[in-house]
Amino acid sequence: MAISKAAHTISNLYEDLTILRLNKKYEENEEVNLSHVVSERLEFFSLNLKQKGINLTADIKDVTLVTSKFKVRKIVDNLLSNAVKYSNEGGDVSVKLDKKALVVTNSGQGISKENLPHIFDLYTRFDEANGGFGIGLNIVKKFCDELKFKVNCKSSGGITEFKVTF
Repeated sequence: MAISKAAHTISNLYEDLTILRLNKKYEENEEVNLSHVVSERLEFFSLNLKQKGINLTADIKDVTLVTSKFKVRKIVDNLLSNAVKYSNEGGDVSVKLDKKALVVTNSGQGISKENLPHIFDLYTRFDEANGGFGIGLNIVKKFCDELKFKVNCKSSGGITEFKVTF
């Protein structure tokens, strides 16, 4: 299982770097059931949630959009990955999907007010303890912009929330 997870991580990193450097184009304009994508990705991260003892709250409404499935999956993956990575042991992660937005919230250290304006900058990291390359949120922002979604983040009192509005 550890080898499989490591291979998947390397594959995702390669895919992310390819997106950034080659500006590769991906399919557009297909009907995507976001509730299926989010549920599938939550299942993928379930082991990580369990290992950290994280309490997951999910409120997934049925949402279908005409959009890029690849880009939506990358947005969801990066937001969920960060929520799990930066959540405290035994903490909380909440995922809410409705026709207007996807909201991913986690408990943890949070992001300082002075760092918030820079979270989408490429290679930007504020927490050396949790690993990562500072690529994921840049891809989230890039794909949200390309899909005409809005993404924002707020963080205070140890709660961080990312909201993608369709």
